[in-house]
Amino acid sequence: MSQIRPEAQDMIGQTAVDQQGQELGEITDVIIGPQGQADAVVVQEGAVLGIGGREVAVPWDQVQISGDQVIVNMSQEELSQMPEYQSGN
Repeated sequence: MSQIRPEAQDMIGQTAVDQQGQELGEITDVIIGPQGQADAVVVQEGAVLGIGGREVAVPWDQVQISGDQVIVNMSQEELSQMPEYQSGN
């Protein structure tokens, strides 16, 4: 089993924003593929103070790191239309 890379682990707990800087949700996990590379980030959207909401897996190619900001290349509406992430799938 691959160990999560420190940079990826540092993303957990950060707020993901869209390209306009609007908050999309909190990053709750990073999905690591069989080659040890990040495949996706799991974003909890629609939660209030960490309660409620749902999690979606955002493909890594839709994620940018800019300094200490995690930018997702999709809108809140696009994120809301993604299927809910189920751990273990």
